[in-house]
Amino acid sequence: CPSVSISVHQCPSLFISVLQCPSVSVSVYQCPSVSISVYQCQSVFISVHQCPSVFISVRQCLSVSVSVYQCPSVSVSVRQCLSVSVSVHQCLSVSVSVHQCLSVSISVYQCPSVSISVYQCPSVFISVCQCPSVSISVYQCPSVFISVRQCLSVSISVHQCPSVSISVYLLSQVQTDAQQVTSDKFVFTLPDYEKVNHVVVFMLGTVPFPVGMGGAVYFSFPDPAVGQVWQLLGFITNEKPSAIFKISGLKAGEGGAHPFGMMGVPQAPSVAQVGVSIESLDLLAQQTPVSTSAVSSVDSFTQFTQKMLESLYNFTSSFALSQSQMTPNPSEMFVPASSILKWYENFQRRMMQNPNFWKT
Repeated sequence: CPSVSISVHQCPSLFISVLQCPSVSVSVYQCPSVSISVYQCQSVFISVHQCPSVFISVRQCLSVSVSVYQCPSVSVSVRQCLSVSVSVHQCLSVSVSVHQCLSVSISVYQCPSVSISVYQCPSVFISVCQCPSVSISVYQCPSVFISVRQCLSVSISVHQCPSVSISVYLLSQVQTDAQQVTSDKFVFTLPDYEKVNHVVVFMLGTVPFPVGMGGAVYFSFPDPAVGQVWQLLGFITNEKPSAIFKISGLKAGEGGAHPFGMMGVPQAPSVAQVGVSIESLDLLAQQTPVSTSAVSSVDSFTQFTQKMLESLYNFTSSFALSQSQMTPNPSEMFVPASSILKWYENFQRRMMQNPNFWKT
């Protein structure tokens, strides 16, 4: 029958429950514990895990779950009905969940974590990762995924249906206070550059470049023995107001001509510099960035491939004739327009699932 359960586990415990009626359950685990729960009716579940724990739940009816994990934990859940889940992981955790019905999931990871999720029905998933994390998600139905990652993370997602995915990576500071060394030269300092893999340079949108001008982006290692050595990373312009450059593969002491003169070298050994020089677009087009700074863009390749597919289909369709319009010609071969359309749709579908499928 409907029930309200409040439990405090102050010693190692094994907790098994089957709830067949509406219920409210509040549990506090102050010692190592294993909890297995099956919810067959509407339920509200609140748990606080203050010691290492294993939590397994099967939710067969509408449920609301709020969990706080303050010690290492393993959580496995199968949600077979509408569910709302809020979890805060304050210590090392492994979370596995299978969502077989509409679900809303909000998770905050404040310590290293591994999260594996399979969404078999429409879902909304919001996660905040404040420590290193590994996230693997499979979306088999329309879904919305929003994540904020404040530390190093690995995220793998497989979208088998239309979905919206928004990720915000807050891995380092944003600098807008560049040192202006001349009227057209600006320099940013980059502390602890050894820990940085990529640098993003972007315009704020408040002041554009003068007409016909752009910005050449340079990088300089701290090397007092060699002196000022700059390497050209690439460019930004009004048409391309942002760019990502890989600096982890650059080598100190290698560089070429640069427009920054004999500027003072930072005294701190772990402080590098990023310089932006305003130059004409014609001059920028004549310069060659270091090859190791380039970042491959799957999005650009995908866009190019889709445009190529559309161009081929539109071109071949312009010559399409019905059978009544065709003039017999034994020396010429005809391909049905439907086969081109089928190839176009299949190729586009595979590109959406895996932009690199053609490499296999």
